[in-house]
Amino acid sequence: MSEIKDLDREEGVKKLKELAENKVCFFITRMPEAEIDTRPMSTLETDDEGNFWFLCKEDSNVAQQIAADDKVELLYGDNSNNAYLFVKGRAALLQDQSIINRLWTPIAKAWFTEGKEDPTIRIIKVRPSDIHYMDTQHGKIVSGFKIILAAITGKRMDDGREGDINI
Repeated sequence: MSEIKDLDREEGVKKLKELAENKVCFFITRMPEAEIDTRPMSTLETDDEGNFWFLCKEDSNVAQQIAADDKVELLYGDNSNNAYLFVKGRAALLQDQSIINRLWTPIAKAWFTEGKEDPTIRIIKVRPSDIHYMDTQHGKIVSGFKIILAAITGKRMDDGREGDINI
């Protein structure tokens, strides 16, 4: 069984940055009739308050769905490091050039052809309400060794850790 380790404020934000910042997640929104819509999105920043930051176009499905229902979910998975993160929260659409300048990356030009001055850019800020993570305690190499040893001996050697992050 995995070790349960809930994380608070400072340690929790550090874990969020480790598991989410500059990573792609499945960004889940609600559509009319309670259907869900999912798309991959790059997390541009996880701030010191535990908020997640993204960019989108003002006329995109994600922007329209957030405007209709601000409840969202973010799913992160990194199989190579056995690290996973699930976030429920509320999203807000913002338009602030100083934040766009902070979040801007050269790859964003693929979506915003006019550059960071593109008037259709919107910022998505997700304020988490529920966060759950799962990862390994000792990293990939030790975890791999424990899996091999468990396969040879037939004894379970769980290296997993999971818990809630309270921001």
